[in-house]
Amino acid sequence: ISSFRPDIVHILCHGAPDGTIAATSDDSARTARYVALIELLDSFRELDLPPRVIVINACHSLVVADALRAHADTTIGAREPLYQDTAAALAREFYGALARGYNVRRAFTQARDQLGKDDYRGAEMLDIHHAAEGDRGSWTPFPR
Repeated sequence: ISSFRPDIVHILCHGAPDGTIAATSDDSARTARYVALIELLDSFRELDLPPRVIVINACHSLVVADALRAHADTTIGAREPLYQDTAAALAREFYGALARGYNVRRAFTQARDQLGKDDYRGAEMLDIHHAAEGDRGSWTPFPR
């Protein structure tokens, strides 16, 4: 992340109610291990230019998204279990709205509303957080 300096980081993984998330280990078996929130925070804390948006497609990721507000203008997570089809639809709708020229806040609202209309399970559990000193989701990555 530090060498690429992305504006948006999308984390797709399993999450647990205690705020840990699953990550693949470095061993040859590619086994999963759960990473404590502090480990994830440390990886973002060390960045010279942090991402503007962090999307966490994982169950119970709201506690992680809330904590990461210190390292990004906007974070997105889920309060409860996040179903795979809902996570995929969120990505499709959110990034599609960004590509149409919406700002981050509007793209998220549009995506969550569309998921609700399409009866995706758990769409109402998705939430967005903004850093106190950030742009409150007004950044538009692809202005028209």
